[in-house]
Amino acid sequence: MHYQKFFPLLLATRFIRSSSNEKSLSLMIRVCFISILVATFALTLVAAIMNGFEKATHAKLKSIHADGTLTSRGHALDYSKLSQVLKQEFKDSILAASPVAFGQLLIKATTKHATPQLIALKGIDATLEAQVSTLHTMLLHSKPTWISSFSSHGLVIGNELAQQLGVTLGDTVILLLPEDDQVESTKITLSTKEATITNIFKTGINEFDEHVAYCSLDFFKQLFNTGITQVNLALADHKNENLVLQALTKRLGLEAYSWKDLYPALVSALTLEKYAMWVILTLVTIVASMNIVALLFMYITQKQRDIAILKAMGMHRSSLQLVFIILGMGITLTATT
Repeated sequence: MHYQKFFPLLLATRFIRSSSNEKSLSLMIRVCFISILVATFALTLVAAIMNGFEKATHAKLKSIHADGTLTSRGHALDYSKLSQVLKQEFKDSILAASPVAFGQLLIKATTKHATPQLIALKGIDATLEAQVSTLHTMLLHSKPTWISSFSSHGLVIGNELAQQLGVTLGDTVILLLPEDDQVESTKITLSTKEATITNIFKTGINEFDEHVAYCSLDFFKQLFNTGITQVNLALADHKNENLVLQALTKRLGLEAYSWKDLYPALVSALTLEKYAMWVILTLVTIVASMNIVALLFMYITQKQRDIAILKAMGMHRSSLQLVFIILGMGITLTATT
């Protein structure tokens, strides 16, 4: 009885060994083996590359942004009350929060024919910001430290912006911003303020390194009177970040978004590209698998006499089918492993 259970396996092994004496079948088996091997290798390689690229891109973008952000779209926020609500009602979901003030201005070097550059200036609390993002790890200069870089008139700018302005650590730059109460005026008067480059960061994203600068909240208040308009958040559970952000929006009445919402086209493109590659590779694998089917049909055609003898000896049809299934699976598993 035990012999009968393993008979299809033994017969399939016998067929494979006997095929080495038949050149056409031997060549067909090699072609099937190589095609499945190449398809499996391509599938594994592309999947690893795509996953690695997606993770690297997400890590790069996530490093310069917080997990989540609350924004009032220009209206000043009462951060002290807001932080109390976050600590009391969302203490399990939010690890840290950092206030941000946002404004736009022109910046230029002190040279005579310097060209002003439009930038986004963010006023932050350096200590709290280090808890919600990793921007403090991207400074090009170890001294001064991240905290010390936010002095009274200190400015931390991107590497691309520093190159365009032709400035380096310790240089003075001029900030140009419109004065208040110019709504009805036909002319815009710009006030000037000097700042010192206290550090330079490099994220590797040119758009960010070229158009964003940071300063302390105290220095920001000297330039703008808009107050705190954003709060950056470090979330405890990244898998349920959408649920947390929805709960924040419902409770606080503020817009809440994640770093992925800032780059919807890029995130969608990466996802679509990943799916497209999987479809293409699946088709390649199917084509390679068709070789196995063709091989089995060829094998059955050439083994018709042997099959007839086995059926005459009382072998069941299901057992014969199992022989060729084992034969195909053996070639496939050998190639894929």
